[in-house]
Amino acid sequence: MDPVSTDSSVFLSGLLPDNPHYGYLIAAVILFVWLIGIICGWEWTYSRPGSCRGNFLLNLLGPKTYRFFLGALLVLMLLLVFCLFFTTGR
Repeated sequence: MDPVSTDSSVFLSGLLPDNPHYGYLIAAVILFVWLIGIICGWEWTYSRPGSCRGNFLLNLLGPKTYRFFLGALLVLMLLLVFCLFFTTGR
């Protein structure tokens, strides 16, 4: 066994069970990457190929408007996740 990987696995296995509110930071990173994808216009972040029902709002509003509203929703979700992180960490 490599001592570095053993130390990091012990660190990670002890970090989340002792401090479960750090899961909110993991969620924030995922939401932030999704938001960056929406801002940059990466189609895989807002389009669902092969899903008629999933693309209803995209077809109704158009790509730019749909991306704007999805980005606004992601910003609200990021604010909520950070608020939960700071309030549950005490």
